[in-house]
This record gives sequence, C-alpha cells and structure tokens, in this order.
Amino acid sequence: MINISFEDARAYARWLSETTGKKYRLPTEAEWEYVARADTNTLFWWGDDAKDAAGRANCRRGCNSKFSGLFGAKTAPVGSYPANGFGIYDTAGNVAEWVEDCFADNYNLHPKNGQALLVKSCDARVVRGGSAKDNAERLTSHHRDYHHSEIFDAHLGFRVVMDL
Repeated sequence: MINISFEDARAYARWLSETTGKKYRLPTEAEWEYVARADTNTLFWWGDDAKDAAGRANCRRGCNSKFSGLFGAKTAPVGSYPANGFGIYDTAGNVAEWVEDCFADNYNLHPKNGQALLVKSCDARVVRGGSAKDNAERLTSHHRDYHHSEIFDAHLGFRVVMDL
C-alpha cells in the first residue's frame, strides 16, 4: 500500500487486528533491518556491491528496472523481483516503509532489545528500505531516513508484523 501516512498505517494495523482477532503492528526498526538483511552481514541482502541490484530491486539508477529509470520512478507490483533469503519481497527499493520508531540521529540511542524507540514528542518517524526514486546505493539494509508522520507519498508505504 502506498500514499499512506504513518498514522494511517498504524490505523490499518489496528483495523486488521480487530478484524482478524490477531495482533498486527508496524515492525520496529530493528525487526525491519533483521528481516531485510535475511541473515547476512553485507550491505544488501544480495551482497556488498550496488551494481548487483540489477534484477533484484526497483530503483531509479543501478537497478535496470523496467518500472523506474533516469526520467521517472514508479512502484512495481509486489513480487516483481526476487525475495531475499527469508522469502521476503521488496526490502530494497520499490517503496520506503514506515516503522514504529521515532527518529533519532544516533542509532545507538535505540533500545538494545529490539523494541521501538518511542519518545513523548516524536517529531519524525523512521522509514526504511529506499524506494523506486532512490539510486541503488541508498538501498542498503542499514539505510534509514525519516518523515513527519502526516506525510504520504507514492514512494512511501508499510508492511505489518503479526505477533504470535
């Protein structure tokens, strides 16, 4: 889903929880990165070279995508590119994704137990994954950005986690 604000993404997770009787939520930043890395220690789930993004992700430059290029960027249908080692699609490119955490410049301030960084006056929320309008170099598993929670954009979306 794209063109959705942080608050709308959270509202969807609440609605899905109420509708199904299961607990859904946005992932924490730590959870998102763990899944995006797919048990690797490399810059990207496919390795360390941005040049290898071709055929693996949807991005403006370096992915050779049929959906995005030098003069435009649009999202690709989910599953248009291979899944990572955990079988998860689109963790690099296509759309950047909201996560639960408040943004802090220093990632070392985040809880060490994988929980979300939450503060009372959260001016900005973290987004992860890069998007179709980014170059391949910005699709690294550790790349982080932020937006104000009311922002929505065609290159910004979310995924949910189901708690067991």
